[in-house]
Amino acid sequence: KKFQQLFPLHTRVKKWFDESDDAPAGYYHGVVAKFDEDQGWYRILYDDGDKEDVSEKTMFKIASKKVVNAILDAQKTAVGSLDQRQTDQQRALRKEAKLRE
Repeated sequence: KKFQQLFPLHTRVKKWFDESDDAPAGYYHGVVAKFDEDQGWYRILYDDGDKEDVSEKTMFKIASKKVVNAILDAQKTAVGSLDQRQTDQQRALRKEAKLRE
């Protein structure tokens, strides 16, 4: 089964990292550089040169509220009418995105 890519390449992200030996704590910015349709992960290339692979769930947490809402709206339009479970999931993701702002 192939995974569907929801977040396009070059989507900007912002993720909090705790302090480490190499870097101070803070938000780090990056972009989606690759999507693996076999595993469903997104490769994030951070502005400081670091990279990491993240899940779709993490993408919903680190992408901007505007991008998350656009993806959720597109899914809603594509599906037509959503069942209650999907609606609840959308509400939860929107609330999470709003809290990050």
